[in-house]
Amino acid sequence: MGFYQVLRSVGLSVGSALAAAVLAIYTHRGHRFPTAGGFRTALVCASGLCLATAVLSFVLPGRGVSHRLALSDDEREEVDLMEQEEAELAGAGIMLAEEPLPFERGMPST
Repeated sequence: MGFYQVLRSVGLSVGSALAAAVLAIYTHRGHRFPTAGGFRTALVCASGLCLATAVLSFVLPGRGVSHRLALSDDEREEVDLMEQEEAELAGAGIMLAEEPLPFERGMPST
């Protein structure tokens, strides 16, 4: 599992736990469902976290100038074509490699 997927899973878990805690606070004893105020509070909390995340992602520095800007028009077209071909192959589950990859142990290699 990649780092991005781990962060998404942690965010999902924390967000779910926060929403459940807020809704549990607004569920009165003997009632089956929380009050409308609980859903409103959960919505406000989630909206605040989304806004804070958007501001944080805007404020954080980027990676700098893209290397693609330093390419000539012909080189940029070649890179675009290569990216498109690799994306199509990746979508089909096929990857390009410079050299053929060896088979797993126990399988004959070519």
